[in-house]
Amino acid sequence: MEQNAFLLACPLCQGSFTIGKNNPSKYIECANKHRFFKNGNIYSFLDSKENDLDLSIKKWGEYYLNLGNKIDQGLKNYIIEDYPFVYKQLFRDCVPNKNLVFLEIGCGPMFFASQIASYVGLVVGIDSSIQALVLAERVLRSRNISNYLLIHGDIKCIPLKDSCVDMLYGGGVLEHFKDTSKAVLEIHRVLRVGGRSFNTVPCLNFGAITYRQLWGNIPNIPIIRQIFEFFHIKVLRARHMRFGYELSFTPHKIKTIHRDVGFTKVAVDHFETRLVFEYIRNELIRKLLVWLATNSPFFWPMIKVEATK
Repeated sequence: MEQNAFLLACPLCQGSFTIGKNNPSKYIECANKHRFFKNGNIYSFLDSKENDLDLSIKKWGEYYLNLGNKIDQGLKNYIIEDYPFVYKQLFRDCVPNKNLVFLEIGCGPMFFASQIASYVGLVVGIDSSIQALVLAERVLRSRNISNYLLIHGDIKCIPLKDSCVDMLYGGGVLEHFKDTSKAVLEIHRVLRVGGRSFNTVPCLNFGAITYRQLWGNIPNIPIIRQIFEFFHIKVLRARHMRFGYELSFTPHKIKTIHRDVGFTKVAVDHFETRLVFEYIRNELIRKLLVWLATNSPFFWPMIKVEATK
């Protein structure tokens, strides 16, 4: 898999990498002698956790450990229930091709990328959870996919060269960073001119301050944000923060963040997805919530932001 590592760049100096001569299977080394370790075919650049990632790494690590024994069923469920929604919206105006470098941030087990790998030149996955990447490698190998690159790293400091990615996808990722702008700036840096970014984030609306509190969502509004952070993190000790730290955004806010880092074309709209509300036992109430979350901007669970460099 080392032939797929040509896009890597040192997160400390942006230098290119060579495989370590003394122990080529265990580490890679950049031109300035910064050394990073490999775990099989996973390149690891995340030596220490950053404060805003601690909780998310812990929560998602637990989730992926539990998923390990059910990974095959999890993939089957994703292909049936979620993949069609993402593919239809991501490739609405284009089709994948063999020249495409596709990057999935917060890639998890690479469920989506594994589905399109045979149609593109290279799929790259980056995640802060090593448990997720171990599962991703298992999924890719089980499907005889070889055109992949797996990175254990921080999305706010992506260890890739400038302007090397054609298309980027993040499904519910940007909301887990307190400094959203820094993550979006990195996305802009690694995309080629004309490259497309497609991200989904929780929508800040009536739904965010009601039912999304069941998993500790933080409305991204000054003062209110600090109040909710104090309540969920300090008072409740992250009891309800099922996915770790999570912000919600108004369409205007997430659009502004993308424009401020340099994206020239940005569009924000409702993200079509499968809705279940399985924790609501009353069938009539559940159907009402599904209708509202599908049809009313006041209850949309997620919005998509599409941006072109």
